[in-house]
Amino acid sequence: MKRIMDVAKTVNLVLFFAIQLLVYAAGAYWAWSQSDSLIIQLTLLLVVVGTLTITWAAFGHPGARRYLTGWRRALLELPWFGSAFVFLLLLGRPDWANGFAFWYGLNVTLRITWRQI
Repeated sequence: MKRIMDVAKTVNLVLFFAIQLLVYAAGAYWAWSQSDSLIIQLTLLLVVVGTLTITWAAFGHPGARRYLTGWRRALLELPWFGSAFVFLLLLGRPDWANGFAFWYGLNVTLRITWRQI
């Protein structure tokens, strides 16, 4: 049973990483879809993905100088991961947004339960 739980916890962490990548992908997809001008697309892409990257690197990554825990972590994660939900809604993809919200909700519930946060 312990082996199964270890595998489940590892799968949950892999899911967490995949969800993080989906945040970047949703932001990039939204930025790219905002204009037909390559310069505007690239600018928005750099701003959106750059902001997400800097925020996560500064506060969300385990190696960050100011790694957040507890309620401060929730204050980081809710808007950071919520941005993907909003980007997907703005793209007219409520089905994708709801799917993302489901998987993130399941993942965060398991991370809290298994003390992976």
